[in-house]
Amino acid sequence: MQIIIALTITAIAVIYSAIRIYKAFKKAGNPCYGCTGCEIKEQMMKVKREKSSLKTKKPACFNKKGKKNLAE
Repeated sequence: MQIIIALTITAIAVIYSAIRIYKAFKKAGNPCYGCTGCEIKEQMMKVKREKSSLKTKKPACFNKKGKKNLAE
């Protein structure tokens, strides 16, 4: 009976360790490791959104050209 309990606890510990190692590798690029509640992450996400919006933002003259073409 003791052997069964010991093996069960060992198996649970091995499975838990494997899951934690998998999550650590999966979230390796995230400095907050999946934390959703800190101000640092909010600031990082804000900067990331600003950078991505700058890359995808169209120049001011883009709209003017489109309107001229439609009017002609």
